[in-house]
Amino acid sequence: MGVGTRGSRLSVSGVLSAPFRGVAEAQRLLALAKTREERVSVAKFLGSLYAARVAPFETFGCSTTVKLQGLTWHLGVRTSEIYIFEEIYTHAMYDRLPQYVAGPDWFVVDAGANVGVFTVTAASRGAYVVAVEPNQECFERLVRNVRTNNLATRVRPVNAALGDRVGVGAMVVHGGGTTGGVVVEANAEEASPAPWVRLCTLDELLLHADTDRIDLLKLDVEGAEVMALEGGGRTLARTDRVILEYHSPALLDGVRDVLERHGFVEDLQFVYMPENRDTGEDEVGMLYASRPDID
Repeated sequence: MGVGTRGSRLSVSGVLSAPFRGVAEAQRLLALAKTREERVSVAKFLGSLYAARVAPFETFGCSTTVKLQGLTWHLGVRTSEIYIFEEIYTHAMYDRLPQYVAGPDWFVVDAGANVGVFTVTAASRGAYVVAVEPNQECFERLVRNVRTNNLATRVRPVNAALGDRVGVGAMVVHGGGTTGGVVVEANAEEASPAPWVRLCTLDELLLHADTDRIDLLKLDVEGAEVMALEGGGRTLARTDRVILEYHSPALLDGVRDVLERHGFVEDLQFVYMPENRDTGEDEVGMLYASRPDID
């Protein structure tokens, strides 16, 4: 069994790799700001980040507020959560095809929501979103971001991880951050140094959802995409579009097989982090798939 949390690892195409340093880092983040107020907000965040990096004590638990893209965000200072904005807004990982951009009254599932950048963006465009995130720190900031931006009526946050069966798992995050974590299957009767996490399937998650159609399923669950899809046969039968991140060519083959069995056709696939033989990291990319009969 495999499950996972939000998949943006710390080495995505230079976006989430060990955080950028100095001028280049500041330029990238300031470029996301739309107004003077947002530029000042980002500058204050950068000051907090640089101070936290050199502090003689542990600073991974620090958090702050940042204004970006017309919205207000609660973020961890040293968690790499700020760099998700580059993935969403600068590199448009989920907006490459116009027919996949969530609009008014869409029903969206955001599996691996982290602090809710994709969720809040989709909800601010008028979508209703079920946001699934197993990491407790991320989940708490996700809830705050939804409420701060007055989107509570459009977002249902769920503190869980997706897999191919119902159970419990342990949340494992390395390096002091909150991105790139995974959930490993566990026995509830066993002791674990990691926080317990509820495991559920897509079908269980949406069993009582007040909709007969999922307009978009977004999956970024750190290598657990095949298991998440396998646990969602009934859900996929009423899903129009899927965007997912994959973490190896083998995983890409696996998700293609599941989606093809459920009647999806591939609309787009691209690599945004090539294989790195020096570090041993595998290829990472995105796959867009839809039903050919979408009206």
